[in-house]
Amino acid sequence: MAGTINWNDLEGVNDMKSIYLFFSLLMLFTTIRATPALSDEFVLTDQQLLAVREIVTEFLLLKTKSSASREGDQGTVSTADYGDNSTNNLDITVLSSTPNEILVQTADGLLFNLTKISPSGQELPADAEGWSCIRDNLSGLIWEMKTNNGDLHDQRDSFSWYNTSNTIGKTGFADNSGATCSGYVAGDPSTYCNTQAYVARVNTNGWCGYQDWRMPTISELKGIISLNEASPDLYAGLFPKGTDKAVWSATSVTNYSGFAWHIYLSDGYAHGNDQSGNLPVLLVRNAQP
Repeated sequence: MAGTINWNDLEGVNDMKSIYLFFSLLMLFTTIRATPALSDEFVLTDQQLLAVREIVTEFLLLKTKSSASREGDQGTVSTADYGDNSTNNLDITVLSSTPNEILVQTADGLLFNLTKISPSGQELPADAEGWSCIRDNLSGLIWEMKTNNGDLHDQRDSFSWYNTSNTIGKTGFADNSGATCSGYVAGDPSTYCNTQAYVARVNTNGWCGYQDWRMPTISELKGIISLNEASPDLYAGLFPKGTDKAVWSATSVTNYSGFAWHIYLSDGYAHGNDQSGNLPVLLVRNAQP
């Protein structure tokens, strides 16, 4: 792209990029100040908040790279932990000052800032061996992790698509008449293996300290796909269970009543599927900024 700066080709890259990022942040806040306020409370729009997060993440990555070069690569994650950098062309760094963040930058500039979350909702160190959720610190989304022990979140469970609040087409298929998910009891709608009943069960029990889980949209699922495309090894390490198949999205198909969109997280292939079909589910929630 014309006018694009390749930082890796420049001398004094850290100093120059620091200046560039500083002025980017300054210009962003100038724009924010120029935005008419709807109330006396200072509130960032989603677009402004995302821009701030991306710039801050760039600063953090730059800070850590500079520190690592001076201190003998302290704070850098071993490629054995998250895949082979030479194969996936990634720059994977964990900040020593904030050890709960996994910072990733791809060769084309795509940024990821991730934090592991415990079953009770606590942040975990980047090198923690067990976690129940992953927070994307840039998008503000927290993703459900799947288990392999037959509980409510088991990776082998599958569900029909069902949403009584759906305004496009049909509401879906309430009961698949079979025990394809944990806890199914014939004749008890609250235990049926459909997406709406599953969301309700998870929110009743709570997961990672929260009770506001929901089905993700297609666009939200694309964020996970981007990470998988950038580094399959890193993705497999962070999302180790239940995401190697097609999963339901919350989106029904506009022109085909009785169909909803599902997407393969491995390659991003998406198409409509009959709502009575059985597919896994990966829930999401919005973290507070």
